[in-house]
Amino acid sequence: MIFGRSKRSMQSTADAFHDALQNGHKRAAAKALERLYDCWPEVRDNPEQTSEFADLMGYCLCTGHAGNIDAVVDVLPWYIEKFPTSVWPVRVACAAVREAEGCDDEATYLARDYLHDLHEANTLANPSDNGFVTMAKGHAFYLLTSVYTKKVGARSYSRHVLNMALQYPIHDSYRHMILAENERLVTELQDPAAATQDRQWIEFFRCGANDDELHELCIEQECPLLADRVELLATNFRLDSDYTVTKGEVFQQVIYMEGRIGRPSKMLV
Repeated sequence: MIFGRSKRSMQSTADAFHDALQNGHKRAAAKALERLYDCWPEVRDNPEQTSEFADLMGYCLCTGHAGNIDAVVDVLPWYIEKFPTSVWPVRVACAAVREAEGCDDEATYLARDYLHDLHEANTLANPSDNGFVTMAKGHAFYLLTSVYTKKVGARSYSRHVLNMALQYPIHDSYRHMILAENERLVTELQDPAAATQDRQWIEFFRCGANDDELHELCIEQECPLLADRVELLATNFRLDSDYTVTKGEVFQQVIYMEGRIGRPSKMLV
């Protein structure tokens, strides 16, 4: 019967969180989130209860992030670790937090990871009944450009991502934001230095040129995740003379695995 009690407790706690948020009581909402988090030890060994918990916590984290509940920020990475493929766009919320903190490399990785899963599940092009998912699609595309635009000057690549986003059913607020960002990038590319840097990336994505320089740039800008991506793409160009970067590259993710001698290995999927 403990699981029955846990289920009722989780639902009532999530309801309390919702009510507190709706009434603008941020402290009460944070307390309710903490109580919901405390339910985890009781339910984690029961698959049905784990699924229920993941759904309720995902909802609370997404609404809490939208409602600027500070306590949410600390729980986002934990949720992603426990439920890495959740339909709730917690990864996008975490990406937004990381971007605001100046961690654009990680923000791009998390946003791409979410879009990768939607693309693999063939749901990216489908309208969603979940309003958070509809909002998150556009937001994820926008956040995916973070490291390219702000750290390494790959503005044409960012424009490619943003133009792709407009082909999908995204929320109007992000559609307008993406159109405005696209115009801003066009203006920035009129600067000769920005255009020169951008051409290096265009040539890289066309034939793998400038890979050493761009990999070094990523390292200098403290973007190790993008550096790994550049390395993998460059390897594809070297090993296959017919290799081309297709539109699907936007959705490909760098996956890290345990290496044979204890060092992590990586692949692009």
